[in-house]
Amino acid sequence: LLLTTTTTTFAQENPANLLVNGSFESGLEGWTITGKTMTTNDAWEGGTAVSLDPEPGGTAQISQWVNGLKPKGRYTVAARIRTDDRIVPPILGVRNGAQIAKAHGWVAIDDEGKWLERRFEFHMDEDATSIEVYLQAWQTDLPAQVQFDDVRLWEGRQSPPSADPGDPPWPGAPEVATAPLPGE
Repeated sequence: LLLTTTTTTFAQENPANLLVNGSFESGLEGWTITGKTMTTNDAWEGGTAVSLDPEPGGTAQISQWVNGLKPKGRYTVAARIRTDDRIVPPILGVRNGAQIAKAHGWVAIDDEGKWLERRFEFHMDEDATSIEVYLQAWQTDLPAQVQFDDVRLWEGRQSPPSADPGDPPWPGAPEVATAPLPGE
C-alpha cells in the first residue's frame, strides 16, 4: 500500500503589510487626501476606519504610493469595505505601476451596511517598482457614505479568505457556472 501526501503551500498567513497605516489607527497619516474624507470610530477592526463622503461635484479619494516593489512581481491588495447605498460602492484600486490598472467596486443589494472584504491580485509592469493604491467614492448626488478599514498590500498570492467571525464556515468553493454551456 502506497500513501501519497499532497501539500499546498500558501503565502504566510499574516505577511507584512506594505502600506503605511492601512488600519487608520494613526488617522490619515501616510495617505494623500482628495475630497471630503474623515476618520470614524465605527471600524471593522481596531478603533478607527476612514469614511469617504462623495459630493455631486467631487469624488472623495485617498491614495498611497508604495515603493521598492519587484518589477513583474505578483502582489495582492485587500480591504474591508462598507457603504450605506449599493449604488455608491467603495472602490479599491491600483494604478501607475501595475501591468493593468485594476479596481473593484460593487456591493450586492443585501450587503448594504455590512463590512465586506474585497481583494484582488495584480502584477507589476516590467520596469515598475512603485504602485499607487487608492480608495475611492465616486462623485454622486446621493447622500451616501463609503468606509474602508484594514487595507493591506502583500507580495505574492494570498491564501483564500475564510468566513467572518460569527458566520458559519463555508462548505467549500463556490460552484463555477459556464456560459454558454459546451456545444451551445
